[in-house]
Amino acid sequence: MKSRLVKAVCLMIVALCLFSRLPGVAAAASRPQAACPIGTVLINYVEATPGAVSAWVSVAGPDGSVLRDLPADAFEVAEDERAAPGASVAQERAGMALVVVVDHGTSMGPSGAPGALTGTRLDDVREIVTPFLWDDALWQGNDWFGAVGFSDAVEPVWDLIHDHVAIGNHVYEMEVGPPIRRAVLLDAVRQAIALLSANPSADVRRAVAPLRKVILIVSDGVFMKEETGAVTDAVRRAVENKITLNSLAIGSRSRSRLPMRANDLEGLAKQTGGQFMALTRPEDRDAVNQFLARLASQSTQYVIRYPSRADPGQHLLRVTVRAGGCSREGTISFVSTTRTPQVAITAPLDGTSVRRRPGERLHIESAVTFPDGYSRPVTVTYLLDQQIIGQADVAPFALEWDPGATPGGTRRLTAEITDSLTGKTGESAPVMFDLSPLQAPQVALKYVGPTAIERRPGATARLEAVISFPDEYPRPLAKVVFYDGDREIGVATSDPFVLDWDLSTVSEGEHLVTAEAWDSFATGFPAARSPRQSIRILLPPLESFLALLARPATWVILVEALGVLVLFVLLFRVRRQVASGVSRATRTVVRTITRPLQPVSPAVPYLEIKSGPGVGTRYPLSRVETCFGRDKDRCDEVINDLHVSGKHFSVRNVGGGFVLIDENSRNGTILNGSPISPQVPVALPPGSRIRVGMTDLELVQPRAAPPTQVVTP
Repeated sequence: MKSRLVKAVCLMIVALCLFSRLPGVAAAASRPQAACPIGTVLINYVEATPGAVSAWVSVAGPDGSVLRDLPADAFEVAEDERAAPGASVAQERAGMALVVVVDHGTSMGPSGAPGALTGTRLDDVREIVTPFLWDDALWQGNDWFGAVGFSDAVEPVWDLIHDHVAIGNHVYEMEVGPPIRRAVLLDAVRQAIALLSANPSADVRRAVAPLRKVILIVSDGVFMKEETGAVTDAVRRAVENKITLNSLAIGSRSRSRLPMRANDLEGLAKQTGGQFMALTRPEDRDAVNQFLARLASQSTQYVIRYPSRADPGQHLLRVTVRAGGCSREGTISFVSTTRTPQVAITAPLDGTSVRRRPGERLHIESAVTFPDGYSRPVTVTYLLDQQIIGQADVAPFALEWDPGATPGGTRRLTAEITDSLTGKTGESAPVMFDLSPLQAPQVALKYVGPTAIERRPGATARLEAVISFPDEYPRPLAKVVFYDGDREIGVATSDPFVLDWDLSTVSEGEHLVTAEAWDSFATGFPAARSPRQSIRILLPPLESFLALLARPATWVILVEALGVLVLFVLLFRVRRQVASGVSRATRTVVRTITRPLQPVSPAVPYLEIKSGPGVGTRYPLSRVETCFGRDKDRCDEVINDLHVSGKHFSVRNVGGGFVLIDENSRNGTILNGSPISPQVPVALPPGSRIRVGMTDLELVQPRAAPPTQVVTP
C-alpha cells in the first residue's frame, strides 16, 4: 500500500515539473478561440461571355453585415477546381432585390396580443419596417423592391419596382386579414422567390440577376405548422437561386416568449444563410434597426472578373475568401456560351477547273463567322488532300497558292480554323476542283555544225537541248543528260542546256547522239528523249592511213590481191592446159546437172519470240553473225521492246553451232535464266531461251525437209 502511494506521489511531482516548463500550454488551453469574421460567402450571379467570366459575390459577417474593403489577395478563384489566373476584384454597390413577406393575419391585429411597441403587432410592422423601406439613405436607383402579404391566403402581391417608397406605403396600408386556418407561410415565401428568380418580365429578370437577392419575412409566428417536405422545398428553391431568407419575429410585451412557430422562422433563416431577429420589448428597437441596416448593407458586393477558356457546357466556379485566419467559400454552376468559330471556303468554288499558267497562283479565300457573337483572332489553315499548303490569320483569310508539282486531277481543299481563345478547331466543308495535269517536257537536240568532223586535239561538238512543255507550264528541269548511243557523255543542269562534247578521244565512225530531259516537278514521269542526231568522226589522213594498215582486214585484202596477181601470172603461162581442163570440167558439170538430183531442202535455224511484244515473230540465223536490237540502223533484226537497247545482242555462227554475245546492253541479256557478261561469247544450243527487256526468244533448229525428185524436161 505504501509503495503505491509513493509511486502516485512521484508521478504527480513529475507532471507538475513538466507543466511548469510549459507555461504557454495552460495559457493556450484557457485562451478562447477568436471568432471567424466571415459568416457567409454567396455567389449571387455569374455572367459567362466568350473569353471572360464575371461573378457578383456577397461576403457577410456572422451578424449579416457586409465585410467591406477586403483586399484582392483575400480572394481565391477556381474554375472547375483549377486556379483562375488574372482575376480582378472590385468592391461595388451592385444593388439589392428585396421582397418583404408580411403576415397580416388576425393575430397581428387588435384581436391578437399587443405589440412590443404599439397596440397591435401590425402597427409594430408599420413602426419598424415601413421607415426602413422609406429611408432614402439606405437605397439607390439600382435597387428593386416588392412585397407579398399572407393571412388565410397569399395576398396582396406587389411586383418588383425601383420605388422603395411605394412599397413602403403598400406595407403601411396593409390591413388585417382573416384568421389563418391553413399553412400559408411557405406559399408566400415561394411567391416571393418566384418574383426574384422567375419574374414574368424578361427585363426585370435581366436587371435582378446580378443583384443581392433577399427576402425579409415579418410574422408573429402564429400560423399553421408547415409540412417538412414543403419546408425543404422552399429552402432548396432559395438556395438554388442564391436567395437568403431573413426573419423578423414580432412578439408581444405581454408575453415572455415567442410562439412555437417562431422557431420555424429562425430555421428558414439559418438554412439559407440569412439572419433572424425578434422584437419582443421596446428595448429591442435599436437592435432591430441595426438588423435591418445590416440587411440593407448587403447591396454592396465584390465583382470578380477573370479571363476564361471554358469550353461550351456546365462549369463550377468556387470563390474562397480568407480573413482573420479563417476562410469561407461559395460555389455556383454556370454555363459557358463559348462556341467554336466556323469557316467556309468562298474561293475557289466547288467544281471549278483550275489550269496551270506561268506566274499565276490560285486565289483561296474563306469567310469566318462567330456563333457566340464574340469576334476574336483565329488562324485558318488550308489543306489540300489532307496536306497543309498554307495559313492565314487576318480577314479575308486569303492564300495565293502555287500548284507547282502538285499532280493534276480532282483535288480536295478544306480549311481548318483554330480558336485563339479555347484552342479548339473546326473544319469547313470540302471544296473539290479539277487541276490540269502535268505532262512530261519534250526535248529536241540542236546541233549546228558539219555532220562529219575530223578528230584532233581540242575538237568539240556543241550540243544544245531545246525544251518545250506540252502542258504550257514552263518550269525548271532537274537535268538534261546527253548520250552517245547508250553511253552518257555529259549533263547540263541549267538553261540553256548546252554540252561541248570533247571529240579528242571519240572513236572513228558514225555516232548517234541523243538528249534526255528530267522534270524536276513530275519526278514520276519517264525521262523524255530527243530524236537521234548523227555525227561522223573522221581521222586525220596520216592517222587514217596508219589505222588502215593496223587493221587485219587490210592485210587480208593485200594478201588476196597478191595471190590473184600470182594466179593470173600462172594462168597466163599454163593457159592451154587450163582451157582443156575447163572444157572437160564443163562437160562434167553438164552431165551432172542433167541427171536426177537429190537436193536437201534448207533447214535454217531461227529465233522465235515466245512472249512479249511481237510474239510469234521469227528471225532466221542465215548470216555468219546476226545483230539484234531496237535500232534498225545498227542491227540486222529489230525487236520492238522499249527495254531493249539500240544494239542489244548478237548471234554468231561458229563451226555449225551458235554463240550468244551481249553488246554492252543497258538492261543485260539473260540466257536460260542466268545473265551473261558483256562481249563474252556463250554457247547457244538449240532450245535455249533468251530474255532481253520484256521479250523471251527461243532458238529453234528445224528438221530437214524430205528429198524432192527434179525431172529434166
